[in-house]
Amino acid sequence: MKKSSIARRGRKRRPPPMPVRTLSRVLTQALTRLEDDLLASVDPEETRRTASALATLAGVYAKVSQATTFEEDLTELKRETKELHDLIAAEGRGRHPGEPPSPTAPDVN
Repeated sequence: MKKSSIARRGRKRRPPPMPVRTLSRVLTQALTRLEDDLLASVDPEETRRTASALATLAGVYAKVSQATTFEEDLTELKRETKELHDLIAAEGRGRHPGEPPSPTAPDVN
């Protein structure tokens, strides 16, 4: 058997990516728990580790929040582009968007 075949069998498959909204919710819950742990910690070493984990998680949360904003902006931009395209197409046919074609108009197809 080839070495690469053996190595492949030992690897775990990466789970499918979470939707951004779900990931955001999970990170929010983790941040809340870490904050509670930080406030409850008495041991200085535990406080340091918890604060470090909290800072790391906060950075990840900021990036996820930014990705969520980009995703929402992209969806809005796609919607506006479609509306503009529909408006231009309707003006080219001599009618307003949303207006049904005239029954007496010749078929251009």
